[in-house]
Amino acid sequence: MVEVKFIADCMLGKLSKWMKILGFDTEYHRVISDDELLEKAIREKRILLTRDRNLVKRKKLKEYILIESEVPIEQVKQILKDRRLKLDESNLLSRCLICNVRIKPIRREEVRDLVPPYVYRTQKDFSRCPECERIYWGATHRDNILLKLKEKLNIISLLFLFFGSSASFLTFLSFLFLIFSFYLMPVPTFSFPCTPAAMPDELAYLKHLRNAGIHAEAQEWDNEEPFFHI
Repeated sequence: MVEVKFIADCMLGKLSKWMKILGFDTEYHRVISDDELLEKAIREKRILLTRDRNLVKRKKLKEYILIESEVPIEQVKQILKDRRLKLDESNLLSRCLICNVRIKPIRREEVRDLVPPYVYRTQKDFSRCPECERIYWGATHRDNILLKLKEKLNIISLLFLFFGSSASFLTFLSFLFLIFSFYLMPVPTFSFPCTPAAMPDELAYLKHLRNAGIHAEAQEWDNEEPFFHI
């Protein structure tokens, strides 16, 4: 199956970060002309994400999504619905948030001197961007991202996005109804694992990263809230 690729215009920086967090190949340039943007989209067969109505009127542009909302999570919902894409939990944090390339696993011993002691003690799995060499670790972040999605989307919308189509979603609901009917019990609720209690410690070591000048994903975000300043 051919991977869907996107390119976001310079007004959609936060959307591009969310798309990369979710594992989608999404290129973004803070400074780029309209002509360069269109040329790159066409040459690399990327779907242009833009809110510029005049830009999508260019005759040579065929693949684009005209973003309607100003809210990043609503923009993500529009893209997933428009292209009938499914969210895959295994793809969360699989790309470098700066370079957009897939990060690669790295042995834990290799990062001993590259991350704060707290991170090394509490995390088992690490990855590195092959281009910029930033170090990523994911267990807590993955849970927090799922928690953030659950907060921003109602549970029905979230399940629909993970199932990807109304047919499979309705099939799933029918299956739940059968279970409910058979056992005469309420339909079970669904929640994703999350560890909000870890956030204070996480904020502490992110601040430590900034103070120490260590290059890591936290430094690329706007303020002190990791990953979720949207």
